[in-house]
Amino acid sequence: MTLRMWDLDSDRPLKTWGPFENETDTCALDPQRNRAILGCDDGCIRIFDTQTGDLVKTISAHKSGIKKVTVSSRNGDILSAAYDQKLLVWDAKTLEGKLSLERMPFAWERSLRWTPDGNGIIAGTFDGTVILWNAADGKLELEVGQQEDREPGNACFNDVSAADDGEISLASDDGFIRLGKLTKDCAAWQAKVAPSSGRMLMNAIAGDKIYGLVIGGSHDHKLHIYSNKGDALSRETEVFLGEGPINSVRIAHHQGYEGDIFVGCYSSKIVHLKANGQIKGKISVHEGAVKSLRLHPYKPIGVSCGADGILHSWYFNGESLRRYVGHQAIANDVDSDPSGTLLASVSRDFTVKVFDLCGCLNSLVRVWKLI
Repeated sequence: MTLRMWDLDSDRPLKTWGPFENETDTCALDPQRNRAILGCDDGCIRIFDTQTGDLVKTISAHKSGIKKVTVSSRNGDILSAAYDQKLLVWDAKTLEGKLSLERMPFAWERSLRWTPDGNGIIAGTFDGTVILWNAADGKLELEVGQQEDREPGNACFNDVSAADDGEISLASDDGFIRLGKLTKDCAAWQAKVAPSSGRMLMNAIAGDKIYGLVIGGSHDHKLHIYSNKGDALSRETEVFLGEGPINSVRIAHHQGYEGDIFVGCYSSKIVHLKANGQIKGKISVHEGAVKSLRLHPYKPIGVSCGADGILHSWYFNGESLRRYVGHQAIANDVDSDPSGTLLASVSRDFTVKVFDLCGCLNSLVRVWKLI
């Protein structure tokens, strides 16, 4: 949550800005104009004078977290990319919006650069290709790496759901949902579908044999709900949540909530939906992206972890139950034991922590340090 600047020759720290109220994910220097450019998780670009340390301007640039800022060496224009799927250029002189790049659904927001002459902008994609825009008009000019003799996409798997009979469903970088069978006697793909609105990186998947559902959550804020008839997906319902990339999806079996869907989003919200896609409510217990969530085996209780490093338990009606602290960095995943008594969480602080779910506040049971 800070921006720091060092002297490269002496290793001496020169300036620190912040701490800010949001994560600071990306930065760039414009030495010709004595500027440090910061992209923040609140969607704002903050520009500082590197000599005085003063804030030059705050630009409300995006509706979601900014993942890349970079400066043109030719004229100082600023490029910003964010999880709202927008790639924008800001004028170096006026600091006003100058250009919006033609949308390329598979562009990776963290992988963007100006060409050395400043006339183009290049990016890497989830499909394993490199694309080039014209920096003057924002038009897409070229994609390098396409192979017409094979299917598009880079099948890097991000999440898997499994049933007792060995049926699996997977979400991946290429935006396809895949169904398969994986048992000691069989390992075979059964189906592969792309959402009707087009392929988009997927981070989350949930499958349920009882309700005949497979649900995928994609990078462009959309939930894709399918009817699963064993080896095929049909009757897609697409829901735009508008809460950033979707990181986790779970399906409830609890009385009064049969087939309800709980979705952990980058925006910090947990969205509660009916099986038909109707939004029932939004749960706010985190201060950063929800990385993972789980549902209690039989009580109407969920637990989630997030970029704030905190675990929360909550009732399905949105009421907060408990807060479990102890991690010193982003908490990436959480699970409960089959009895619903204990929680286990992992974090980028290299620890595994076990909590008593319904015990006293922050009832830490055990910690393992991973080395």
